Amino acid sequence: MQSLLGCNLAAIGLVSIGLAASAGQQPSVPKAEAAPTVVQPISKPRPKSKPLPSPTLTPAVKPQTASKAKSASDTKLNRQAKILFQKGVKQYGKGDYKGAIATFTEALTLTPKDIKTNVKVLYYRALAHAVRKDNTSAIADLTTALATDPKWAELYIQRGLAKTSLQDTAGAAQDYDEAIRLDPKAATAYLQRGLLRSQATDYKNAIADFNRVITLNPKSAVAYAFRGNANMALKQNAAAVKDYDKAIALDPQYAAAFNHRGVALESLGKKQDAAKNFERATQLNPQSAAALNNRAIDYMAKGDLKKALAEFTKAIKINPKFAPAYNNRGMVQVTMGDLDAAVLDYAQAIQINPKDAAVYVNRAIAYDALGKTDAAISDYTAAIALEPSSARAYHGRAMARLSRKGAEGEVQSDLKMAAELYQKQGEAKQAKALLELIQ
Repeated sequence: MQSLLGCNLAAIGLVSIGLAASAGQQPSVPKAEAAPTVVQPISKPRPKSKPLPSPTLTPAVKPQTASKAKSASDTKLNRQAKILFQKGVKQYGKGDYKGAIATFTEALTLTPKDIKTNVKVLYYRALAHAVRKDNTSAIADLTTALATDPKWAELYIQRGLAKTSLQDTAGAAQDYDEAIRLDPKAATAYLQRGLLRSQATDYKNAIADFNRVITLNPKSAVAYAFRGNANMALKQNAAAVKDYDKAIALDPQYAAAFNHRGVALESLGKKQDAAKNFERATQLNPQSAAALNNRAIDYMAKGDLKKALAEFTKAIKINPKFAPAYNNRGMVQVTMGDLDAAVLDYAQAIQINPKDAAVYVNRAIAYDALGKTDAAISDYTAAIALEPSSARAYHGRAMARLSRKGAEGEVQSDLKMAAELYQKQGEAKQAKALLELIQ
């Protein structure tokens, strides 16, 4: 057991989050462990400056002529409602969403509830509510509109988007399914359903949806980019690069596509090309925390820790809820010898995302280096609970337990488990070294 005391904790390895983990970089810190995660999905917000075109409604039953169905008074009120509707559309187009909602609401008071004009008014009012992030009101309007016109696919699509914003993914999926049933050429429904499937890690079916979008609209840069994300999640990085290539060719200003292409290229070992993509991503969108995070990891790989620290700090200022930047800045702090600052960064990352085992491992390493053995063991144990296959967590806990009297059995058990996991994960040298120590 005495020989175990000479085992270097650095062999356990700090774990970077995001690019470095995906690319297997070794940025002046011990070897990275985890598989990559796309830290930010490629997306483009729906334009707020232009309203969607007014739909052409096809009633299930041909309405009667005004002379037979309406009194002169109803006809006048309906005309006034249509004038108000056009006014509301103009307000929406100018970005006056609050004013548009008031105008649409006034228009709705002038016509009977079964008048088709109301469907368009409700539709636009729902869009205005959604832009103002009042998705509950948007859903209510769209549901009312669907009661009058249940065959208009666009209503289901917009309601699906509102439900997605409220985390009702099951309800959103049902709406996208219904939109596709009503209109098999509804590209937006396929795109949004593909996103939901990607979030549920159903990448193969997500790719099928994105393929359908591309068939319907070959110039959809977003569809290629999202398909690239799904391919990268399946570790089909060469295919992902081709998708990002196409997305960028269609939209040369697509900053997120450059960022993600950089991640995919890094995974293929093309570090210089990856660095160029990260640089371009930050040029196009200096407010992208994900791109800054990845460029910072590139600086780490080059040993420029001061620049890496500055970039991670910028990313955190832009998005204080971006956990990977805190974790990765903590790694820089450890390498620069500021262990207390590292612990604070790891704590912040854990507060934002308490289910990331890698961060617990990193904080445990910092605690151990500070001589806070109990805290280190606690973090290693938390990491194992979250990720039972973490060889480094077992390895680290064994090292931390060495200082405890009578813990030889626990140490041996952890080392055996670590060696077994290292072997299964293709790290034969680590496994062999631990087995030799045990013997």
